[in-house]
Amino acid sequence: MLRQEIPTLLNYVEEQKSTLGHNHQLFDIYEGDLLSYVIEELRSQLSIESFDKAKHRIAPVNILKRVIDKLSKIYSVPPNRWLEIEKKADADLFDWYQKQFDINTTMQLANEFFNLFKNCAIEPYVNNGVPALRIIPSDRFTVYSNDFIDPTRVTHFIKHAGKIKKTKTNGTQAETKKVDLFFIYTDEEFLPVDSEGDIVQEILDELNNPEGVNPYGKIPAVYINRSRHNLVPIADTDTLKMTKLFPVLLSDLNYAVMFQSFSVVYGIDVDDQNITMSPNAFWRFKSDPTTDTKPEVGMIKPQIDIESVMRFIASQIAFWLQSKNIRPGQVGDVSAENFSSGISKIVDDLDTYEDRQKQIPYFMAAETELWDLVMHYMHPVWVKESLIDERRLFLPNQKVHVEFAPQKPLVSRKDTLQEIKAEMELNLMTRRDAIMRLNPTMTEDQANEYMQEIDEANVVEIEEPQEGDIIKQAEET
Repeated sequence: MLRQEIPTLLNYVEEQKSTLGHNHQLFDIYEGDLLSYVIEELRSQLSIESFDKAKHRIAPVNILKRVIDKLSKIYSVPPNRWLEIEKKADADLFDWYQKQFDINTTMQLANEFFNLFKNCAIEPYVNNGVPALRIIPSDRFTVYSNDFIDPTRVTHFIKHAGKIKKTKTNGTQAETKKVDLFFIYTDEEFLPVDSEGDIVQEILDELNNPEGVNPYGKIPAVYINRSRHNLVPIADTDTLKMTKLFPVLLSDLNYAVMFQSFSVVYGIDVDDQNITMSPNAFWRFKSDPTTDTKPEVGMIKPQIDIESVMRFIASQIAFWLQSKNIRPGQVGDVSAENFSSGISKIVDDLDTYEDRQKQIPYFMAAETELWDLVMHYMHPVWVKESLIDERRLFLPNQKVHVEFAPQKPLVSRKDTLQEIKAEMELNLMTRRDAIMRLNPTMTEDQANEYMQEIDEANVVEIEEPQEGDIIKQAEET
């Protein structure tokens, strides 16, 4: 059946090219390549002469990574995972998989991609006998559904596997070209297909799977989708646009400042053949006796209100963040002197509490699906084909439960201290409770030790006078 669907699936991939291209730009910028996109923006907006000057003063300040990092904090405190059925063999095997997967670090990346693209895919695989997890960026896979009851359920997973060389013989001539390669999965089948719709049989033969059967019996990837209505979420075009606009506005300001540094000298009825531009030059002008005009030299100094532009840029960033349901830090009075610290405060003080709360259900469901896929579909195949050293199997009805740490709203240390002070004045809190609130990772014993250190540091030792000193002092008086 999958072979018959190949033309439909390739047409669908072609339709998704704009979304894939958008995600590719986001991925490039997130990985650090912002400059090339800012150059392209300026090239399309300025004349050739202006662009040649402005390109040397581009300010490629990447705000995207800072915003995504602030949003992606649900794994900063590792979630609690436990098996539904207590069995030591299963618990040991489960711990082994968590270690091999480096599960918290890997899922942290999934959380970042989820906030960057609004979707991502997690792919378990085996590398040299060791199981691992791969987080696939959203410019390298396509999901498809032919489920008419639930069109948001993935029925086909299409992984973009790069390019391969393809040779075709036309009469006596052989033509070699590069074509795209796709790995197409359903629960029952697997086919490597090129962009011209031909099955790459060589890959199936290498896998000893000429019929294209999916050995796992389930699509070997977990798809996390933020949209509840669309299989592929609609791209947030504002994120990409604002990420580019911020450095463009800063570059515009740099460009304007450059010209503000140089004044324009003009002359009226002046013979410029005898004028030399140098610091110690002296110009002598004579009036033309045949006219009523007098020679005149003037200067035009370009001016730009730098502080107003900076406040405008900061306000745009703050307004954009608010539109994404993220409360930015205090904008305040942004000036030329504090612009850098002002922008940093906006981002550093982002309150992403509400958004982080909304992310947790998606990742609870994703981890439940991931562990079910690994335990009951992929692990048995890896054991059977001796791809890993482990030979133990999980109980057939084993299940993993995941619980995330409560997400807390952003509260400054100053506000926390004020709350603690008020509660202590009302005798509603002990010193130990106050220390533990300020240091959430402290245990009671550590808090007690810390209190003791504080007390010892604040003890003032008074030396008692010796008997000889008392006698000497009496004699002196």
